[in-house]
Amino acid sequence: EYVQKELGLRPNLPDFYNMAMERPMKDPRGYSLLFVDASRKSGLGSSFSHSCSPTCEVRVVALNGKLTLAMTTLRDLEVGEELTFDYNAVTESLNEYRFAICLCGHKNCRGSFLHFATADCYQQVLSRNSPIAARFANLVRGCMKQVMSKEDSELLAKHGFSTAAFGAVSFNHHTASADSTSTQDSIDNVPIWLRTFVADCLRYIEYERRALPVALLCNQMDRIDKSKQEEKAKKKQKPKPVPKKEKPEPAEKSKSISGSRPKTSWMFFLDCKRDHYRAVVQKKHGSKLKGLEFAQEVSKEASKAFKKLSDEKKEVWKKKAIADWKKNGGEQKAKQEEERQKARGKKAPAEKEVDDGKEENVPTENDASFEAKTISFADADAEGFSAMEQRIQQLAQSLSRVGRVLDRHRENVLSKCTDPIANVDSDVLRNFVPTPLKIMSDKDLVDWIWEDSNGIIENLFSMLEKNFPRGYLLHDLLSATKVKHKLRLTNKNTSDAKKVTKEALLQLRKNILDFLVFADESVKEVRKEKNREKDRIRREKANKQEIKQQDVPASASDEQQSNAVADESSQTSNQTISNARVLDEKRPVEDDSSIDKDDRA
Repeated sequence: EYVQKELGLRPNLPDFYNMAMERPMKDPRGYSLLFVDASRKSGLGSSFSHSCSPTCEVRVVALNGKLTLAMTTLRDLEVGEELTFDYNAVTESLNEYRFAICLCGHKNCRGSFLHFATADCYQQVLSRNSPIAARFANLVRGCMKQVMSKEDSELLAKHGFSTAAFGAVSFNHHTASADSTSTQDSIDNVPIWLRTFVADCLRYIEYERRALPVALLCNQMDRIDKSKQEEKAKKKQKPKPVPKKEKPEPAEKSKSISGSRPKTSWMFFLDCKRDHYRAVVQKKHGSKLKGLEFAQEVSKEASKAFKKLSDEKKEVWKKKAIADWKKNGGEQKAKQEEERQKARGKKAPAEKEVDDGKEENVPTENDASFEAKTISFADADAEGFSAMEQRIQQLAQSLSRVGRVLDRHRENVLSKCTDPIANVDSDVLRNFVPTPLKIMSDKDLVDWIWEDSNGIIENLFSMLEKNFPRGYLLHDLLSATKVKHKLRLTNKNTSDAKKVTKEALLQLRKNILDFLVFADESVKEVRKEKNREKDRIRREKANKQEIKQQDVPASASDEQQSNAVADESSQTSNQTISNARVLDEKRPVEDDSSIDKDDRA
């Protein structure tokens, strides 16, 4: 612990020492649960380390007439072999699960000494099949029962829920007289409503045991599909360049050169001593073992002998393995392997020191394998069985507390009784434990629904008057239904009144739903009408714009025609003016000539 604190290796986890001592189901008093705090009272077994492949387990045994926790071995152990047991601790915190790194070093190590309870899957099954309304309905049904059913009694007996599980409430403190027929400790002393409710809880626990493995597998499939979709999305965002096709290397070149690395001290020891331990196994088992079983037994015997060797002898075997490797040309083979790796474009693997102990890959905090472990059907089924055990333990623990509270209440009531009760039997004890819910009679229920100010009908119509005054469709519908069914309540007995009330509530519900559908359709129709009006206004604007565009070219052509006519008229006028000028110029000449002619005459 000091080294862990100095080097910062101590996990950030709460200390827990509790062990649950379960009374066996075959016990005459049935199943029960008791938590033992090993930090206050314990033995050497409480200091054992965890292992995923333990050598011991905790069992409940009877010692001197009392139940106690005992640590027992699971198999024959060698001298000096460590004593370990599986903590079987469960957490719903992913952070705690990540920090709880297991260092047992076994080949089947889970990686964490805590079991991660997938709370999401638990909650999915619970919310889908046993919501708060269903659990409350079970309690109401139990409070209404007067006699235990055969199915409930058999279910309690199946899981061992008897006097020990219900605790103090099953005990009769008033059986001093010899004439009393009631036993001091009997399941009949427990209230019927409590036994019925516990049977319903056990019925759900059995269902969860079957449904949880399916939920775990479905959750895993959803996670895999989601990861595949994310990978596809990443590939679409970043397209990778198409690599050039390379010819596959022949199988001979892809394999590493044998003998390029020295053997481990264990493998060298096994090769040298194989014939010796073959003879040992042959002498011990004869011809019973053959093939693979014989080879495994030889390896097991050699492994036992190698584990007993001291560190100094193991170091000697290690040096022998390296010397043998060098003698057989290991250094040259190592150089050839390095050149082969370089030719393939890969770095040569760095030489690692060979350790005799088997080192496992310890997952880190950021390792995704904690969350993305694949679950087989067997693992999911085991998780369902483990969940059932945990639920039963939690139920037994809660039931013990409830039993103590009910017993104190019952004894308190009995002590305040002025008239002494001669014979306190099971029926008397059950009557002094009230049900947690008071069930109304049918007549009181009908009166409360229709007449009480806090009843359903009065509350409904008070809300209706605030939001939908008279004249609204919903108000008219509900009022008609109320009047119709209230008239039917007159001159009816209790059972008929309850039936009419049920029909009235269903009809009121139907009226509200119909109104909501009608209101939704009306809103949609109004929206459609608004959209149609907008389209009509838009079309009118478009038509006006088209008319304006057509008017502009017509006026332009008229102007062009008027301009052309004006140009032609101006051209003709100019031409006449020019012609007149020419005539004017010619006339004086003719006059001069005529004058000259006259003069000559």
